[in-house]
Parts: sequence; structure tokens; C-alpha cells
Amino acid sequence: MRAFDIDSMNLVKRAVKAYVPIITPLILLLFRKANDFQIAMETKGFGAPVEPTEIETLTACPADYLWLAFIVGVFVLCTVLKFT
Repeated sequence: MRAFDIDSMNLVKRAVKAYVPIITPLILLLFRKANDFQIAMETKGFGAPVEPTEIETLTACPADYLWLAFIVGVFVLCTVLKFT
């Protein structure tokens, strides 16, 4: 507590010298976090008058696996041709 002897101070001096320097950064931190939470909630659409959009979950179809096999095959072919 910044090397103050709090027990020997009266109530007003204790509040000004000891607690104000400690409480002020905490209050500023709370304001900053509240602003971050407000931005996050607005980004997610809380409080919007319409239905909020959600992330669409995509699944892999057989064509995706064919393209993956093709790309891996081209990579393997290029690697083999480079080292032979």
C-alpha cells in the first residue's frame, strides 16, 4: 500500500492518500472492460431488432475429398520428379 501506515491516519487522510491511488486504476480498468464487452455484444447482434445472423457450419462433401486427393497427388508427383 505504498509504504503508508494506514492505521495511524484519520479516515479522510486514509481515503485520500491510501485508497484513491489504488481504486482509480481499478475503476479505469472496469470502464475499459465494459467498453470491450459492449463492442463484443454489438458485434454479435445482441439487442438488434431483427434475428441475428449466425455462422453457417460447413461440412465436407465428396467433391472436397476428390480435390484434396488431387492436390496431394500433384504435390507428391512434383516431389518425386524433383528428387529423381
